[in-house]
Amino acid sequence: MYISLWKKCSFPKKCFYNVDSAEVFEKVKSQGELFCGKLFGDYEELFEITVLSYLKTTLSRALEMVEKEDFDVDQLEKLLKADPKLSVSLLKFINSPLMAPPSPIRDIKHAIVYLGVNNLNLSL
Repeated sequence: MYISLWKKCSFPKKCFYNVDSAEVFEKVKSQGELFCGKLFGDYEELFEITVLSYLKTTLSRALEMVEKEDFDVDQLEKLLKADPKLSVSLLKFINSPLMAPPSPIRDIKHAIVYLGVNNLNLSL
């Protein structure tokens, strides 16, 4: 197991890697906010742990909007902007090396259009 500061956040957070057992997790859970390892599954699941901190109503309403055939991008943008933490996380995700946009995306509406409906559904 090793520790690093997750510097992509607006303030550094401790991230514990290689947390592979419940015993190790019990020892370190009070010392950090982010954990990954065999106990939690793949790296992608690290992002799922942070979902609990978002407003669940915002997230569920956004998913409902995206699932509709004729959803309004402007309404979705307004909804996402109402939850600053979710907005920032979406922008960080879309600007990550995983998505690799040709130029930085700084607007929620631009992020929605760039991701498209199918990818947005997976991202939320």
